[in-house]
Amino acid sequence: MGGFVIKNHSVPGEDHLNRVRVVVFDAQPVTRIGIRAVLEQNAAQVIGEADDEQGLHDLIDEQEPDVAVVDPSLAYPIGPVSMVRSLFKRPNCPYVVVFSSIRSRELLLPFYLLGVCGYVSKDAQPQRLIQAIHDAAQGRQDWFIGTMENQRNGGAHMNRLSPRERDVLTLMSMRLTNAEIAKELTISLQTVKNHTSSVLRKLGLNNRTEVMGWISAPKK
Repeated sequence: MGGFVIKNHSVPGEDHLNRVRVVVFDAQPVTRIGIRAVLEQNAAQVIGEADDEQGLHDLIDEQEPDVAVVDPSLAYPIGPVSMVRSLFKRPNCPYVVVFSSIRSRELLLPFYLLGVCGYVSKDAQPQRLIQAIHDAAQGRQDWFIGTMENQRNGGAHMNRLSPRERDVLTLMSMRLTNAEIAKELTISLQTVKNHTSSVLRKLGLNNRTEVMGWISAPKK
């Protein structure tokens, strides 16, 4: 059965010219209505809503939003990280803000590594979501559990990782084996091992067990 999609085809007037154009992905109608009400009073225009992944992809193709506000924890059956990764594989991917009840650093790290611009908890004040969306529209990364770089041991070394090394670290954080990472990224097992060794060296870690500890640990 198809998902629920709302598209706003109205032509924006002069007062909408500088508004951030937003699509919303959330399985809960009340949440979508609340986001729309808050954003449209604060220089943003919600141009579409969806409650499943295909509906979100269709909206992005048709509406070309500036920002997508998503709750990936509600993505079934593919899972939250795979859902966000599917967005970043699209040539027309908008900036992404995660608006979710996920709070674990370990669970949030993959989104950060993928390049998600912002995270806002669903129990945050509305102004934080508004700020995250406007920052995202300008390409700024804003995480309202504190900046991820500043929350973990070795965060200063994150910028040393290449894009492919970030991909590997993202999948390592999901506890995929080297063979599973190779299949996911369509690269050889030896290439995965090389990237893994490079990630460990750059983060000053010795093995996967230390990687998982590094993910979970706040910066001291």
